[in-house]
Amino acid sequence: SVIYVAFADAINNRIKRSTNDGESWSDIVVTDGTTPMVARYIAVTPDDPNYIAAMNAAGLVYISDDAGANWDSLGLCGAAGVNELELSVEKGGNHFVAVAGATGGQAELWYYEIGAIAAGWTDAWASMGGNPAADDSVNAVAFSPNFYSDQVMVAVSFDATNNEINYSMYSFNTSTWNSGAFNAFPKNL
Repeated sequence: SVIYVAFADAINNRIKRSTNDGESWSDIVVTDGTTPMVARYIAVTPDDPNYIAAMNAAGLVYISDDAGANWDSLGLCGAAGVNELELSVEKGGNHFVAVAGATGGQAELWYYEIGAIAAGWTDAWASMGGNPAADDSVNAVAFSPNFYSDQVMVAVSFDATNNEINYSMYSFNTSTWNSGAFNAFPKNL
């Protein structure tokens, strides 16, 4: 029955929260305690409706574990052009947040393991096992519903040169794209 919505209107960008299937709504202000952030994206972890992430158009990500009452900044994700924000279920006390997008015609997919020692943004597309495809943008990202056990992330990307949509699988267990059980990927859609 909990719903979050991030949207822009003529006045500002807002996040709304409903705890009764949309019958009534309350405003959420994303702030580090000093300056409100203009949030354009929101993600909710599937296992806890109070654990949320919000991001602005520039890729600045904040997280909250108390339904937006308090926020912590994860900093800039690295992608200049953002298409999607996603949160994983809990795994070993930590959550993962992923940001899909593109910078200057180059696909971008960044993740952050919230709660990890020396946590920071990692470029999953380019630096971990090599690019799964020479694509121009990552348009969607999702964590497996069983992420706590299989540690799998999927990405949908676009290759403008070949006019192809590709579906790729990333294993956090092996730190590789499209290998092992997923060696038949990327799939062209």
